[in-house]
Amino acid sequence: MGRITKHSKTSYDIAQENSVRTTSSLELAKKQKRITEQFSKFPFRKQCVCCGKKLLGAEFSHRGLRFIECENCNHIQSKNLPTPNYPEDISQKSGFDSIYTDLSSREYASRTDRIYRPKLEWIFETLIELGHSKEELINKKWIELGSGAGNFLSTCKNSEITDVTGIEVNENLVSISRKHNPQLKTIQWSSSFEAILKEHDADIFCSFFVLEHIHDLSPVWKEFSRKPRGTIFAFSVPVFGLSGIAENIFPEHFARNLDGVVHTQVFTDTSIEYAMQEANYQILGEWIFGQDTSDLIRFLQNCSKSSPSTKTEKKLFQQLSKAHDTIQSAFDQNHLSDQRHILAIRT
Repeated sequence: MGRITKHSKTSYDIAQENSVRTTSSLELAKKQKRITEQFSKFPFRKQCVCCGKKLLGAEFSHRGLRFIECENCNHIQSKNLPTPNYPEDISQKSGFDSIYTDLSSREYASRTDRIYRPKLEWIFETLIELGHSKEELINKKWIELGSGAGNFLSTCKNSEITDVTGIEVNENLVSISRKHNPQLKTIQWSSSFEAILKEHDADIFCSFFVLEHIHDLSPVWKEFSRKPRGTIFAFSVPVFGLSGIAENIFPEHFARNLDGVVHTQVFTDTSIEYAMQEANYQILGEWIFGQDTSDLIRFLQNCSKSSPSTKTEKKLFQQLSKAHDTIQSAFDQNHLSDQRHILAIRT
């Protein structure tokens, strides 16, 4: 069974969110710096987040914090160990509530259609290419782990998936999910990620940009390995890509990829492969894309505002924006981008 690889997507889907980051980049960066200054005083990690082995490896500095790339699995993580409630225990307005605010019905539907519908379409397309039927897939049992505000659940409902459940730790996000999807089942869970897996079974598990927020992943891989053969796991994680390098070159601007606040760890292609081997899952498909070009344009635009803007400079930025997707596609094709969507099956 070969691996199906897809590259890139349109940048239109997140243009709205990127414009907010551009206008508030400097202010958000100052907030990140205040939090990470306190974080740098936290005790050091002893074990790797991903493999659980003694944490040894090359260290590097990133925006005032020390990070380590584990010599065993190549997972990248802060040298300092976050508390279970970090960063909320330092700044209550720095957690997920500040990122996923409640939206109007129209805004919620727009975010669902722009960002989450393509994820489900990718899952369907890959599995159908591998021999599954659409009818079979919509009648399977689906569980989203870390379902947030319920946008992916809403996409599943709109696609006629008959059995879908969301499980989310954040009480406020559960409330938002239930408000917009009253007919769907959303469970508020207060225990560990591996405990959720022990308690719940599904044919297809989904988890989008959640794993990087778990402070001990080795028990998670063990629980996934205990699922029946044929169980499907679709997930996405940030990886250290060009954005991670650019963030160090422009430290006065907001960091989206490895900020040391919401993201104190990121995966690498190697640590993803390691995790799937530990879980006894074979990767069926991958979707490789990122926001590296958006970040680079944002950094350059904000830097240029410190000096008078000429007509030529404005024209260059307009041309750069038009070339956005072409540039990002080149990054994606060469595995330089900062995100991975993975579709795997228990073997």
